[in-house]
Amino acid sequence: MKKIVKKIPAHTVVSYQCSVCKYVYDTEIEAKECEESLVEKKRFKRGDKVSGRRACAFSSDQFRMRKYVGVITKVKLVSPSELHERQIGGSEHVYECYVTYTCSFCKKKSYVLTYACALKPA
Repeated sequence: MKKIVKKIPAHTVVSYQCSVCKYVYDTEIEAKECEESLVEKKRFKRGDKVSGRRACAFSSDQFRMRKYVGVITKVKLVSPSELHERQIGGSEHVYECYVTYTCSFCKKKSYVLTYACALKPA
């Protein structure tokens, strides 16, 4: 855990950073709890081909899920606190992947931000 001290002319702000996901907390207890939570096994890395399901945003049938195959452009570790802020829940660190793909319906290049657990190797 890293202690971050910011000196502002009026006062000093102290915050704490989780050493696993680099998320910044106001209290030392929150940062320790975050560090102690589990970390999901890393299944993918940048450049891996993956497949998933996504609705086409440009078609009139937006609720039909279509399969896509794309390439991971970025992998980021997300803290349990960020998951709670997004109202997803969770008690462990998970990997979030940015996937670039071409839609099988409209043939437009797009990207999707999804969690690694929702992807499969292509």
